[in-house]
Order: sequence, then structure tokens, then C-alpha cells
Amino acid sequence: MHCLVYNKLTSKECLLSAVYAPARENQKTGFWDHLRHLHNSIDKPWCLIGDFNEMLSTSDKLGGIPLTPNKVQRLNDFLQYSNSFDATVQERLFTWKKFIRGQLVYEKLDRVMFRADCLSLFPNYVVSNGPFTCSNHAYVLLNTDLHHAPRRGTTFKYQQSWIHYQDTHCIIKRNWNSSTPGTPMYRIVQKLKKIKLDLKTWSKRTFGNFRSKLEKNSEKLLEVENKLTIHPHSTRLNNWHYRLIKQREKMHLFNQKFWGRLARKDWLVNDDRHSRYFH
Repeated sequence: MHCLVYNKLTSKECLLSAVYAPARENQKTGFWDHLRHLHNSIDKPWCLIGDFNEMLSTSDKLGGIPLTPNKVQRLNDFLQYSNSFDATVQERLFTWKKFIRGQLVYEKLDRVMFRADCLSLFPNYVVSNGPFTCSNHAYVLLNTDLHHAPRRGTTFKYQQSWIHYQDTHCIIKRNWNSSTPGTPMYRIVQKLKKIKLDLKTWSKRTFGNFRSKLEKNSEKLLEVENKLTIHPHSTRLNNWHYRLIKQREKMHLFNQKFWGRLARKDWLVNDDRHSRYFH
């Protein structure tokens, strides 16, 4: 997926490509040939971000089967061919993890790459990797303007499963039928704001205990993962990590109403764990 990014302050633009590379060996040659073709066709500053399903060096993997030279060749060849650079990451390095034969394996499969013409536009960029939550993958965050820090907190979203709760119907009906002065559009906006505020309060009261447990689980997971990067072969830490993952999955499974339909729940728990490339 490609999008054109325009900076109003500098009046400069670049092309941003979101990448999800194939994991199967027989599809990789065609994918990298396509990227080379894009490189030769794109005449604007170019940045790529996403899951490349490739590693750059042996330091991009911790645990599991050691990397062979051909496993890092494709990405290195493309960087050299396109005069591109792998963006430096702050703090967390790895973006993928999985238990394989009783051992936790970490890999850096997701990354940001700047072509030289794009790097010159954003010399003070910052790239950071998010924590592991329900997915085996961690997100990659690219900040090109340090004066505008990323927004913290979660965006309000009406969960489809809330229709099963009578309280939500009452909240929406009460606020929608309330009397609000002003123009028609202003009244609609104000009513939606009141509905949002009341639903957030109701959600916190109804699901607060579940969210609190989930946050504590996330904190413990992060603590154990940091220790595992130093002691990856520790049986005690690996077992502890495994129990925390199972605890997290059970919390999601026993909160089906909160997480919605079965397909969504199945993705949260299983996502891409079937992938066997690199292992």
C-alpha cells in the first residue's frame, strides 16, 4: 500500500509504502524483484515500513536455529541496490516472538527503511517498537517530528458487543432525546459527545476489573521479556513467560462479549502463529 505524504511546513513530499512481505520461500524472489522495480520507478523520496519477513544480521535473532548467510542476503542486497538505510531503533529491538520447542525465539522482522533521498528529509527521525500484546508481532512507530510527540491514551471506539447490554441502549436513548440548544449540526455534535462520555464511564465501570488485570499481565510480560533477552535459555523465565501468555489468552477467551465475534477473538489469540519461516 502506498500513500503520498505532504509536509505543509516544508512544502516537501515523500512516498510511504506499507509492506507485508511473503513468508514462503517460493514467493520471496518475486517480491524483492517487485521492490527493485518500484525503486527504479519511484522518483520521489521513498520510505518503506512494515513486516519484511527478513533479517539483516545475526543480531536480529535471539534463540532458535542460528541464521545462515542466505537468510540475511536478500535484505542486504536490496538496501545496497536501492541506496537505502535500515532505520535505527530505540529501546526494544525485536518485533516478533514465538515459543518453539519449549524455547522463546525473538526476531526483528518489522522495520523502517529510508532511501537516501528520503532520509535527507527526516534526519532527526525516531523509530521505536511497541510491546507485544495479543499478537506475536509488535508494532513499529515512526516519528519524523520530535516536536509533535505521539498521542497517548486510547481512541474511543464503540464496541459491537455493547449492543448486548441494555445499559448502552438507555445511555444512547437518554442523551439523544435530551434537549440541546443551537443549530441542528451543533446539537448532533453535542449529543454525540455526551453519549461518548457516558459510554466511556459505563465501560470503565463495567469492564474496569478486566482491563486492570490485563494491564498487570502486560507489565509482567514486559518484565519477563526484558529478562529473557539477557537469559534466553532460563527454564524458570521461559516457564513464567508461557504461564503469563496462557493467562492472557484465557482472559480474552472468557471475555467473548467484550472482544466481539469469534473470528475477532480467534485472530487475537492465534494470529500468525502458523508461520514456520526462519524456524
